[in-house]
Amino acid sequence: MKPLNILVVDDEEVIRETLRRWLEKGGHRVVVAADGGEAIEAFGRGPFDAVVTDLSMPRVGGEEVVHQVKSQAPQTVTVVLTGHGTMESAITVLREGCDEYLLKPIADLNLLLHALERAMARRDALLMAAAAEQVSRAKDGILELVLDEFEGRLEEMKKPVEHLLSSATAGDAGKARAAAGQLQGAIAQFTAILSDTRAAARSLKS
Repeated sequence: MKPLNILVVDDEEVIRETLRRWLEKGGHRVVVAADGGEAIEAFGRGPFDAVVTDLSMPRVGGEEVVHQVKSQAPQTVTVVLTGHGTMESAITVLREGCDEYLLKPIADLNLLLHALERAMARRDALLMAAAAEQVSRAKDGILELVLDEFEGRLEEMKKPVEHLLSSATAGDAGKARAAAGQLQGAIAQFTAILSDTRAAARSLKS
């Protein structure tokens, strides 16, 4: 996992500093906060790739931290730690967008690293999928513009043909009408090709 900018939030200094040292040892850049209010202020000065927060803290708890983080930067990974985990608390923070939920004390801090890795992998996969979708939509938009341009040109081509048919003199009416007929045939074929291309493009999007 590449080095991350991580915000660690815990009201217990021993835990806070232990996590900071452990994460920095792994090459990550760490900012610490002693409670949720301090964390929200620090997050505003970010950016951060991930936030690791305790759930139960005075003033502002981890649930509000997750809510604020996901509201401001949905792509930021959040990991919630708690020593008083219940099904209700887990459901609450997961609804707020929490990516991982771990119980304290963490016997092996590698579990935290694994949680961060899982969450970052999911985030990166979602970002890549969103980027691919945007590229696909951009290509579809360009194709539609090209097809619209061709249709406009076809309409312009029809006008001189109609004029040729209506203004042909008696002496050259036969030749004029034959030439105009050939042009009309070519325009009809091109129109059919254009229609098929547009239909194929739409089927690829559906």
